[in-house]
Amino acid sequence: MGRRGQIDPEASQSVAMVRDALKGRGMRQQELAERTGLSKDHVSRILLGKVAFPRGRDTLHAMAQALGLDPLQFPEYRHQLQVLPESTRRLTSHLKAHGVTQHEWIRRIVPQYSEGHLQLILRGGSPFPKEPRTIELFAQAAEADPFLFSEYLPLADWKDRLLAAAELALDPTDTGVFKHLLGKIERVMAHRDAAEEDFGERLLKRFLARSFDSVGLPPDPELDDQLTYLPPISQYQPEVRAMLRALHAAGLRVADLAERAGVDADTLFAVANGQMKLKDGPLRTAVFRTLGIGAADVAKEG
Repeated sequence: MGRRGQIDPEASQSVAMVRDALKGRGMRQQELAERTGLSKDHVSRILLGKVAFPRGRDTLHAMAQALGLDPLQFPEYRHQLQVLPESTRRLTSHLKAHGVTQHEWIRRIVPQYSEGHLQLILRGGSPFPKEPRTIELFAQAAEADPFLFSEYLPLADWKDRLLAAAELALDPTDTGVFKHLLGKIERVMAHRDAAEEDFGERLLKRFLARSFDSVGLPPDPELDDQLTYLPPISQYQPEVRAMLRALHAAGLRVADLAERAGVDADTLFAVANGQMKLKDGPLRTAVFRTLGIGAADVAKEG
């Protein structure tokens, strides 16, 4: 709750989504209460803004599932992502960027993997798997490269293992051919990784142009269809809005900013995509110093 009984803007957004979803599905508050484990009275008080909107991942996930929503649509759920394991955060970020809902990702995997365990992984209640075949299954369902996840055997390790096997099983001529082909595969995968990163950068650049430029932009279906999975610029923390505005004005990529500021690029992408807050600390200090952001710039965004 905000001052003078006002509902906080993020809670208002979430309450509105729940009300619209209830109306669209013809669902009564009693049914939502039963599906989420909340009392009907508590659900009613949430929708009237008399109590705070839920922030627990389990409750938000159950509410989204009951209403046919992606839990990432709730700002409260996105704020919880900062405590997820790195690979789980990378997975949710990739799903969001490529327009694949968590429900669809789970559907593609079940019954090879239990739905309950998949939901537990997405909520951070269970560690990200380390078994290569499971990671490959997760990656395929997410339309991602398994090397996106640090638990997957690094490409260099695969290469060393394959070369050792080739030297044992093949004659010298065939081993030379095999090494050449393996090198080509390695270069192709490096280009794929670069292309994936470029798409994320292009998507963010499009989002910032639409958010901060007054001149209308020509349509770009490839990118515009994906922008719906980013929160509106008004929903970002003022500090992050100041960072994004300065990033856009400087014409920098997130990767460029991360390199200049000496910070982790994946974490910075999570901040830029609305998945993490920019808290007081080394990350914020380094970013603000690199972009020349001061207290006055943040105040303007507030």
